[in-house]
Amino acid sequence: MSTRLGVAALAALCSLLAVSLRADPPVGGSPQIGVEELDQGGLVDWIVDNDAAEFGRKFGTVVVGQNSGALTIRVGNSSWVSETLVMQAPNLALGGADFSTDTTGFDTSGVLPGQTTTFTITFNPSSVGTRSGQVVIPYQANPSGNPGVYTDFRLNVVGEGVAAPVQRLVITEQSVGGLRVYDGQGPANDRWFGRRPIWGTASAPVIIVVRNAGASGTLNVSLPAFVSGGSEYELDTTAFATSLAAGASTSFSVAFNPLSALPAPASLSLTHNDLYETNPFVIEFNGEGTNEPERLRVADDIGPFFSSDPSPFGQPHTYVGTSLIENAVAAGPRLLGSVAVGNTSFLTITVSHGGMGEVVYPFTYVPGPDLVLGVPTVSGADFTIVNAVALGVLGEEQSVSFTVAFTPTSAGGKTAVVSIVHDDYSVRQPYRLNLTGDGVGVNSAPSISVSALGSSVSNGGTLTVAAGTSVAALALNITVDDSDGDACTLTGAVTGTASAGIQNSEFSSPPAAAPYVVSPTSGVFAAAGTAYSITLQASDGQATTSFTFAVVITSSGGGGVGGGGGAGCATGEGALWLPPVLIGLMALARRRRHLTARR
Repeated sequence: MSTRLGVAALAALCSLLAVSLRADPPVGGSPQIGVEELDQGGLVDWIVDNDAAEFGRKFGTVVVGQNSGALTIRVGNSSWVSETLVMQAPNLALGGADFSTDTTGFDTSGVLPGQTTTFTITFNPSSVGTRSGQVVIPYQANPSGNPGVYTDFRLNVVGEGVAAPVQRLVITEQSVGGLRVYDGQGPANDRWFGRRPIWGTASAPVIIVVRNAGASGTLNVSLPAFVSGGSEYELDTTAFATSLAAGASTSFSVAFNPLSALPAPASLSLTHNDLYETNPFVIEFNGEGTNEPERLRVADDIGPFFSSDPSPFGQPHTYVGTSLIENAVAAGPRLLGSVAVGNTSFLTITVSHGGMGEVVYPFTYVPGPDLVLGVPTVSGADFTIVNAVALGVLGEEQSVSFTVAFTPTSAGGKTAVVSIVHDDYSVRQPYRLNLTGDGVGVNSAPSISVSALGSSVSNGGTLTVAAGTSVAALALNITVDDSDGDACTLTGAVTGTASAGIQNSEFSSPPAAAPYVVSPTSGVFAAAGTAYSITLQASDGQATTSFTFAVVITSSGGGGVGGGGGAGCATGEGALWLPPVLIGLMALARRRRHLTARR
């Protein structure tokens, strides 16, 4: 019996060692695990093992029983040696009742140096109050020295369960759906303005959006204000609202205008009544002023780009082309206008080296460094770079051009951002150029169809009726349709001898969604031996369709109702002939049959 217990214990121990043995990572162990927090694919922060929850790992307030948005965690092999990072699937060591992970697609087979894999964490509180959790990522810290020994990388998370929706502060860059900004987060994304000349104009502003992401409650916020470094930034709170209903948002903007050739970190803060979020909320900005003149010049005109006047001491000519501001709102040629769907409009962009050399004694000009340009790219499915290749190396007074094609695939407004890679450290990298255009669908003209007594009437056709026939007895149906779904206006006019009793207004319609039917009923075709001309026009505001047919009145007592040109039998060739009295009797008989059937 004791032998069996010993064997079982040994087997259990071996299983434990093979699957879940844990150890502290060795100093300088290889491979190196790198863990990052992402927002919409952008890096929020590098995460340290067992670091306190911050940024996206603080999930904020969530109603009990509901789910937060998923937080994406990226795990990579950051080792410089060629050793594979082997991991087990991330799991919840703490907080399993309040948090969940999705490891679909997480690579447990081995991550090579420079490669990454991802998983997500979601907060779904089980009860009211602060809920904490810890996700562990088991990995082999030293597979060469200790194969099969796993170390836990610990990720701490926290959230607040609430019984009912409350106000919630969420701040993003550029738009409501933009990259998230967290309290105390470093100046990432557009809040890093790059290098900018101290004698230039202010940069394009970054828009900071403040939103009440709660489903209930009013979010009260103070006007944002710089608490440090604000002298080198321009803050615009003109349109900022300090009270936000659920789902509402407001914004302010910050532009960089450096005064000195130094880094310019700055902090801005605002207070609020989100009881969970850090208060005051601090937003970080940074940029660097520089004395270096810009080499990069970008234009959307056709030149000339440099002056032709003689230059003293061998200096380069002055740049005279358009010098666009980086990330400025689209204007001029960058407003590509209206282009029919499937057609193409082109825009030429010219990049020039504007010069940054200097004159040295005795009156000798020394050129500045070359301008190195990469491959331009453009966002948006409706925009492309024609023959996209690296723009190359430019010396002073040299230029290179490339072409952007706009081919709308659908109707509506389109936007794009052209990015130009360069090595001018006084300009943001990459340089951004905003474009807009409108796709315009090809309009289809409206259609008109006419029927009388259930038979179609063709455009240019003729109806023959007996004298005294009423318009109602003809059972005219005028159908207006438009394949584009446009609203259409119908105008009708009846002309001819003794047509005063027939109402033109009944052959017309104000703008209405097509298809629709107009059925005139007033008036009598009374003048025997005469003819009426009925002209119809349907318009969708872009195109007009005309339709004309005639009504011929036979002599008194010898007429009938007939059709020509597609309106039933041809006039004079066995045309349908129904005296008014017989028409009335047939209608009465049909009504009696209908009533009998209903019984």
